[in-house]
Amino acid sequence: MLVEVAVKRLVWLLVLLPAVALATLDIQVESGVAMPWRGYLQQSGEERTEVFDRGLFRAYLQATLGYTIEDVHNIEIQVSSFSLESSPASYVAASSEEYVSSFGQQTIRLRYRYVLPPLERFSLRLGLQGNLFLKSLSLTGSREYTNKWSDLSVGPAAEIRFSLNEIVSLAFEVEAGLGKGNGFLDLFAGLNFDGPFYYFRAGTRYAMTSSSSETALLSVSFWHFGAQFRASF
Repeated sequence: MLVEVAVKRLVWLLVLLPAVALATLDIQVESGVAMPWRGYLQQSGEERTEVFDRGLFRAYLQATLGYTIEDVHNIEIQVSSFSLESSPASYVAASSEEYVSSFGQQTIRLRYRYVLPPLERFSLRLGLQGNLFLKSLSLTGSREYTNKWSDLSVGPAAEIRFSLNEIVSLAFEVEAGLGKGNGFLDLFAGLNFDGPFYYFRAGTRYAMTSSSSETALLSVSFWHFGAQFRASF
């Protein structure tokens, strides 16, 4: 029995070693500030309740670990966490209510993209990704509400780059997904500065997600202003 297990492990090792040897490991970190753009809670039979003060800024950090095999197959996993507390009633016109909102979202994203052969200055990656969103929202004060959502969505992922020279290029990314009672859209545009073993990218990202149940709809969106740093091995 032990010999059989050892043989199976050796076979898997022999299968994986060539793939790892031909792969490039990428570690990417994106950091910056996020500005709430829209956030509301729609309950059955009630008016929309604002959940964000749009004048707030909040720092964010997200990490991505990826493998690119034979410069063709790109597989990435991304983990991010975001939370925000605000008093949205303070900016709602003619509102006499006073309440505080607490919103949190953790995201786990698995992405596969096929790297197409470059065409002159253009390069393109096309693929799919799946996202697990873990969200929570609580309102305290004149409005009382507490709920948690676990959303799973799947959709396309694309990245296009236009090289200005050997170092600088324009980068555009779009990702979208749909699931049961939820959906999301994420757009990115920025400048990419390549180096021998790393790159630096700066730009803006617009992220929007929504979650719905039988009794409530939560829709939130953010503008992200930040930079990405990536090391390749």
